Amino acid sequence: MTNDTLTNDTLTNDTLTAEAPATERLGDPRPALLSALATCGDLIHTVRPDELERPTPCGDMDVRALLGHLVAVAQRIGWAARQAPPAAWPTDVTGLADDEWAPAWHVAAIDAFAAWADDSLLEVDIEVPWATLTGRGVVAIYTNEVVIHGWDLGQALGRPASWGSMALETSLAAIHDQLPDADRGPLWAGVAASLPEGVPWSPPFANAVAVPDDAPLIDRLAGWNGRRP
Repeated sequence: MTNDTLTNDTLTNDTLTAEAPATERLGDPRPALLSALATCGDLIHTVRPDELERPTPCGDMDVRALLGHLVAVAQRIGWAARQAPPAAWPTDVTGLADDEWAPAWHVAAIDAFAAWADDSLLEVDIEVPWATLTGRGVVAIYTNEVVIHGWDLGQALGRPASWGSMALETSLAAIHDQLPDADRGPLWAGVAASLPEGVPWSPPFANAVAVPDDAPLIDRLAGWNGRRP
């Protein structure tokens, strides 16, 4: 598997299949991350300048702000692998020209995947803004973040992406591990109280939205992430 390009021409989502065990019992989650980065990148490359001010399902972000957040997410994946202090991680990228979002994503996504090349990182305990997870858990939960914000972008554009099954199953396992309860209020209160000084914080997920058990996997994932599919 190469990391010099991230496109679905070289990574076919349909060939990636896995069951969805708890995060720490997953196999190597990096193929799921690569699939998610590739699919999200495909969608980002379709964004037109006239679509940048469209609203999104992600709070008060428009498409431009969501793209800035997605680029920062990709950067944070790399920073996590390098075990940089969470207070130093980027939060949002701003100030790019209309035609610079896709190239910025491409650079950040390639760096994100390359940073996890060392297999031993999957077993290392790594500090993230809300907890300390194994590298395996970090890769899995950030796969979820790429997918769900890619879902936000697809909804805003009216062009939902076609996510690979491994990316979705890894994401669903990770988000259930991190957020086992539908009501997140008590959890966020505890996280906010325990954060080191200087780490920015706002609750990243709303309460889960009820979705039928037989709904498509992407809808169940969106619902558990607090979105309304």
